[in-house]
Amino acid sequence: MTAATKRRPGQSVPVGLLLTLVTFAPTVVFYAGVTTSLTLGATLAGILSVLIVAACPVGLGEPLARATASMIAIMLVLSVHLLFASLLYAVDFPHALASFAPLLILSLGGVALAVAIQSVSPEHFNAVVHSVFAALCLVALLPIVGLDFSLIYPGNGYAKPIYPFTEPSHFALIFMPFYLYACVTAQAGRRLMLLGLGLVLILGLESLTLALGWLIVALICMRGLVLPVIVVAALAVLLTVLDLSYFLDRLDFSDANQNLSTLVYLQGWDLASEALTATHGWGEGFQQLGLQGTNSPTSQIIYALTGNEMNILDGGFVLAKLVGELGYLGMIIVAGLLTAIVRSVIVLRKGARLPGMVPAPMLFAHAVFAGFLVELLVRGTGYFAGTTMLLVTATVLRNRFFRSVGESMVPSRNAPLIAVAR
Repeated sequence: MTAATKRRPGQSVPVGLLLTLVTFAPTVVFYAGVTTSLTLGATLAGILSVLIVAACPVGLGEPLARATASMIAIMLVLSVHLLFASLLYAVDFPHALASFAPLLILSLGGVALAVAIQSVSPEHFNAVVHSVFAALCLVALLPIVGLDFSLIYPGNGYAKPIYPFTEPSHFALIFMPFYLYACVTAQAGRRLMLLGLGLVLILGLESLTLALGWLIVALICMRGLVLPVIVVAALAVLLTVLDLSYFLDRLDFSDANQNLSTLVYLQGWDLASEALTATHGWGEGFQQLGLQGTNSPTSQIIYALTGNEMNILDGGFVLAKLVGELGYLGMIIVAGLLTAIVRSVIVLRKGARLPGMVPAPMLFAHAVFAGFLVELLVRGTGYFAGTTMLLVTATVLRNRFFRSVGESMVPSRNAPLIAVAR
């Protein structure tokens, strides 16, 4: 067997199965009504990921040990912050401590997935990502063409399900990194087709979250004048022939608007502001947002319209939850995430301009970070979801913490843009 055809140590790791678990397990469990959030399904995906990778010959023990030590340090910091928060605000310690378990499991699952990805060839991983992307496209297209499985299995009677996703925004959040990766790695003609497919999904599913994600993808992939002109022309045509009231309602932030999506977004800012004011900028503490209720005027409107308190625990988007719970520390984390996202956008634009120059695992890691911008600023599902696990995986891939696991863990000296990707 020659060096060129030698099998890599972790080639037998089922990366496709792992990515499928992370993508679909959280929402399948949630859709079935087993739980009221994505936490249980995401935790299950994390546990299975660790067990599957541990059964493969890739040397997972040391990475997990180092990750566990790091997470213990993070949980200690969160505990100390929570103790000081209790001096300023009513704190539910059991709720916070119980959340440490999924936090640790999702982190270890993300590390296991990163080790698995780096133990297979870039070509194999590229094929896996495109396969999961194709599966997600199929899931989105079926209801558009009239094959809506949610009519057969409605779950708990969700308003706009896309089986197995309970709503279009949940689909959009996990779809973003795969869509971005597919567009960046595509040649010009195929890229235009994928951008056109994105417009079809936006209009068919009526998702502003997906529309904003599509705009990020288009801006990253644009180069020269041809693609921007085509995109602007397509949007101009769509604006003249389609009923865009659904999207315009969600972009109306006036006091008179009673659209729930807009109200939930405004409520997120109210919750963060209320928490900062009540705790003098310290934050309410880990997993405390909304537990003690809220006096937000927006929340009162939502309750009057629906009879329920909506999204007060997750804040509506990740920034609101981080800042409301961790105060100034949360602001620092948000600033760090935004910095990482900007760097990822720069690398992705280089990757779109020079296809094949950035290794597939690194490119996917940057796609995860860039896609997370929507979850950070627009629409989130809390800390514990498949996107969180992917973010941990992307962090490990970008920083290459574990260089000694398998041949592919050692950075290649022949990859021109590796330095840029850090």
